[in-house]
Amino acid sequence: MSFVGDPYTNDLFIGYSHGAALADDQVVGAEPPLRNWTRNVAREVAQRLEIGFSTYRDAGFHYFLDSQQASGAPLADDIEREAKSSALLLLFITPTYLRSPWSGQEIGWFFARADEDGRGLDHCVLRMAQPLPADCDCTWPERLTDKTGKPVTRGDSLYNPATGVPLDIRWDPAVRPPAQELDRAIDGLVAEIKVKLEALRKQLSARRASEPPKSREGIRATLYIQSYNDSESWSRARTMLQEVAFVTPERFEAIPDNLSMIKTFRERRQRALVDCNGLVLLRSSPADPLERLVVSSQFDRRVLQQTASHLVPWVLVDFVGDADPNELRLFDLPAVEARQEAWPDEALKALNL
Repeated sequence: MSFVGDPYTNDLFIGYSHGAALADDQVVGAEPPLRNWTRNVAREVAQRLEIGFSTYRDAGFHYFLDSQQASGAPLADDIEREAKSSALLLLFITPTYLRSPWSGQEIGWFFARADEDGRGLDHCVLRMAQPLPADCDCTWPERLTDKTGKPVTRGDSLYNPATGVPLDIRWDPAVRPPAQELDRAIDGLVAEIKVKLEALRKQLSARRASEPPKSREGIRATLYIQSYNDSESWSRARTMLQEVAFVTPERFEAIPDNLSMIKTFRERRQRALVDCNGLVLLRSSPADPLERLVVSSQFDRRVLQQTASHLVPWVLVDFVGDADPNELRLFDLPAVEARQEAWPDEALKALNL
């Protein structure tokens, strides 16, 4: 669950350049320094925020950073969903980023949702990672301008003004901490984001407390939702399913690897499934061990069928979209691809609910 809470599954969406090298000595096939540097800075920011929010017992911290190579990049629908479900937008501005068509799309997706729920430029954090030359063949996004049309930039720049190169461009977190100037800049960035997230969390909490409870009239299904080990996808799916059903459990619980804990986990899940109309399995990554998730769940379904004469219908919600149909047929497991916002309704249909 995000730190700010519903309706956001991400506290932070991070936009940056996947662009080319900054130096002529770039090794062919190696990570471009700009991209590598930005990822390192972004992850350092996230780690410091996680530490900063660790005193809150009832919340975590979630962020989205597209760290995949171009050849394996997420689909536009996936990035759009992540941008629209993020509370804040963090942008590392460079000429390369502004030239990219992705920059306009990411900014547009974020503000499309922000406009609907009353957020604005205050919920966007900008840092200049490189200066923009006077003859730059790039356009400053209209959504990042003030009322007079002037570009809005905040905070310390993250580049050396004498060279225009990002601070400590060759920094490798596996080898050493960031140089002092970059370290101070990261601290300032973390402090700004933390203040904004805490303010938004407080605002959302007050809004939820003042709203009357949502009517659940007409909702008859109770669904048990299970992911292998992806709490972020689980939280996102749970939020969407709550529009059409009661959902359990209240908190994410991964399938344990420890054999001594599996029995306790299964007994707890079997007790919960007795009162459920459906079991929803989530597949959020190609690396998810689908067979293990399915076999474990099938075992619990069979136990309930034998002990309580209750065979819980089930469905696989596939965020990846390439599950082996032969494997699904083997277990008589229907599947719904979660690429469209209407997938919760499709899941109910697959469960005959």
